[in-house]
Amino acid sequence: MFHKEDLLYYTLGPLLVPLLPLLYWQGKQIIQKVPRLPEAKGNEGCTKKGSQKQRVVLGLGESTMAGLGVAHQNEGFIGNFCEALQQQTQQSIVWEVVAKSGIKAEGVCKQLLPKIKTEQPDIIVIALGGNDAFALRSPRQWARDSTALVHALREKFAPQTPIVFTNMPPIRYFPAFTPLIQKVIGGLVDLYRNKWRRYLSSFHNVYFNDEIIHFSTWNKRYQINVSPETLFSDGVHPSRATYQLWGQDMAQFCKEKIL
Repeated sequence: MFHKEDLLYYTLGPLLVPLLPLLYWQGKQIIQKVPRLPEAKGNEGCTKKGSQKQRVVLGLGESTMAGLGVAHQNEGFIGNFCEALQQQTQQSIVWEVVAKSGIKAEGVCKQLLPKIKTEQPDIIVIALGGNDAFALRSPRQWARDSTALVHALREKFAPQTPIVFTNMPPIRYFPAFTPLIQKVIGGLVDLYRNKWRRYLSSFHNVYFNDEIIHFSTWNKRYQINVSPETLFSDGVHPSRATYQLWGQDMAQFCKEKIL
């Protein structure tokens, strides 16, 4: 279905064509300056035992789910998310991460789903959107590919399994990016957010944390005082502190929406 986000994409897109060579050049400069980080180790794990009850969490997605910026997944998003979930529910959490840096939504079904070992998760958490935006895919393509992923997960696992999409990446605030890239790619991510929010009503047990990640909000919410620079490991990917805050935030979201 055609929405406002699609109109903006197809109206403003042609106006950006003259800027594409500059965007490409700036992107190349950033790639040369930003260190290439490895994916975190330890794609399977568990929290300390709480009660006899146990939950299984499956994490899917791009570099943020793959843990770029930390050495081990215990320090990444999934480790912090499960630890916070364990504290909130008093249940031990077993988790598996199947993620790949650079992957787009359309590639998850073919490349990642066949690698999943978990037979039946209790919660599926998905972190995507950044690579689709850098590929300049339209909001309709993003929604179509994300919808296909939901259907594929419904076929693979029990149809009532909760599926949770994390916040979209806050590209507008990436320190390593130029103002032009922040505005163009960050603006496209905003269109994805609005488009995907519209689609949720057609799904059952699919959730999306559509809150825009803003670090001043986290400072106020968690009564901390950290600068944006300390929240990035390389100017692009989260630091250990960011994974901890983001994991806590998403665990609270799941507790309110699902548990």
